[in-house]
Amino acid sequence: MENSNDLKRELSELNKAFNDNKIFSASDEDLNRLLRVLCSGNVMSDMANRCQVINTIKTFRFFESIQRTNKKFTFLNVGLTLVVILLTIINIGLTFYATRQSNESGKQIERLISTQEKRTIQQKEYFEAQLQEQKNTFETIIQVQNRLIESLVNESTSNKTTQEGPSPSSLTPK
Repeated sequence: MENSNDLKRELSELNKAFNDNKIFSASDEDLNRLLRVLCSGNVMSDMANRCQVINTIKTFRFFESIQRTNKKFTFLNVGLTLVVILLTIINIGLTFYATRQSNESGKQIERLISTQEKRTIQQKEYFEAQLQEQKNTFETIIQVQNRLIESLVNESTSNKTTQEGPSPSSLTPK
């Protein structure tokens, strides 16, 4: 009997919720309880319509929940897209800066290489000039030595002929 009283009380509460339009603001727990009440008795067309109303309300709430979640994800997606766009712009700027720095570095390296080549050429010319001077000096020294040797040989030969007298071949008649 108690079940019957509980069922009557819950059916009365169900009718009141529909009559006062409180069904639309009922919590999900209350809607589930009212659905159980509707399903526990004989199905009348009015009861079936009420089941459909409650299920429709729950379905709309579910869709609203999904829409709220979608809005959050859409907002998050837009925010992340803006971050990606900002990072892409920063990346383009840094790439441009790095390229410019690379070009400047390349130009500086070219200037350093050119300067080093000029210095190397100047040093080569300087050393070649020094080498030529030393060669000329050695050639001059060798020429002087050769003249000295020649003069010593000539002097020695002339001294020999004067000390020995006439050579035997010069004394023989011709």
